[in-house]
Amino acid sequence: MNSNRLVRASLLTFLVAMTACLPPKRTNDVVPDNTPAMLHPGDSVKVAVWRNPELSGGFLVADDGTLRHPLYQAVHVAQIPLDSVTARIGAYLTQFTTNPQFVVQPEFHIVVRGEVRNPSLYTVPQETTLGGAIAAAGGPTPEAQLRKVTLVRDQHAYHLDLSDPAAPWTAAPIRSGDQIIIGRKSNLFFGTILPLVTASAALASLISVLRRN
Repeated sequence: MNSNRLVRASLLTFLVAMTACLPPKRTNDVVPDNTPAMLHPGDSVKVAVWRNPELSGGFLVADDGTLRHPLYQAVHVAQIPLDSVTARIGAYLTQFTTNPQFVVQPEFHIVVRGEVRNPSLYTVPQETTLGGAIAAAGGPTPEAQLRKVTLVRDQHAYHLDLSDPAAPWTAAPIRSGDQIIIGRKSNLFFGTILPLVTASAALASLISVLRRN
């Protein structure tokens, strides 16, 4: 009787071990996208003013939120909606030209790392998507697991499955300061098969001992 109980307990332990070895089902976290995109220090802004090359160029956002340029340093662009950035630059340009014709292109600094060919810090246009950011980093490596993508935004980590090009978050726009981390494919033998074989061998040895008693 005691041997039967030990066998049942061993079988239960084996089943639990098998379940633990199975890869967990991953689901997409919901990344909030209702907050407006904003510039932060370290980002940059490209300004193109028609017929005014001296007012055109690419300018970094300084630590105080203004643009690093002798003329534009009076314009505060950080932590405000991008429409307001354009409006502020337009209002400022009226000091130098009547009815200025200009284009403003914000660019965000992001980090793409993990299993991509060129992990690094990138500065990309605001319309860049998560999929586009991965492409900018040279694309995934052969060992990349696009089902295991971590997006770090505003000190929160979101786990995304970007393996399907049509997945909603593949086309989601990036935000300033985003960190995109591409996971690595797990080794099927060491991650799943070997633990199962080890658990099976342990169970067989235990049953053999119990039968001899």
